[in-house]
Amino acid sequence: MSTGTKYINLVIADRNYRLKIATDEEALVMKACEQIKTKLSELKQSYRVKDRQDYLAMAALTLAVDALKKENSLDSLELVEDELDKTSEILSNYLKAIE
Repeated sequence: MSTGTKYINLVIADRNYRLKIATDEEALVMKACEQIKTKLSELKQSYRVKDRQDYLAMAALTLAVDALKKENSLDSLELVEDELDKTSEILSNYLKAIE
């Protein structure tokens, strides 16, 4: 449940951004900002690129791929959970039938 909105200031790739966010999402936004900064730092240490835009694009791509991997893992877990529910129902019906 949102408790209102507020403005926060973020610095990403040496640029300032003033964002209006839901108050209850502040920690999430700050964590996302830190992940972006960390990814940019990792990329700068690994690659010698002169254009900051290239680092930003690669950071965005890497973080998006990571998010999709997690999403796919959750989808797989839901499928497994569905199969377990079906199996549990079959076993329950079988046990009831043999009683």
